[in-house]
Amino acid sequence: MRLSGHPALQGPQTSQSLRSVYFDTPDGVLRAAGCGLRVRTTPDGFVQTLKRQTAPGQTARDEWEVPVASEALDRAALKATPAHRLLKGRRADLAARFATTVVRRIRMVGWEGARIEVAFDAGRAVGGRETRTHL
Repeated sequence: MRLSGHPALQGPQTSQSLRSVYFDTPDGVLRAAGCGLRVRTTPDGFVQTLKRQTAPGQTARDEWEVPVASEALDRAALKATPAHRLLKGRRADLAARFATTVVRRIRMVGWEGARIEVAFDAGRAVGGRETRTHL
């Protein structure tokens, strides 16, 4: 049974289309440091986000978000993030490495008095000559 069909995960559902472009250096400086840098298209415009894993093997992360003018990377906005130090002298190397387009289905589920947002993404990741589809 697909996870989204599990009885415990049923509830009212909304959906949204998301496009994100991910950036890094050719040798993956940000990824090696546990960071991800993206610009996401939202219904309200574009948002640039840097996420950093707080400790290996944990799901907690630090996050810096800033609205930007387009899908292009705003290099000046990186000055207020840890990426500024990681990319010292390398910011010219930053480029789009891959893009994703997904449809996110969101359900609000009740469990032991709590309301939990459960999201299911289905989409494609395209980078270089490769395309991957995930459901």
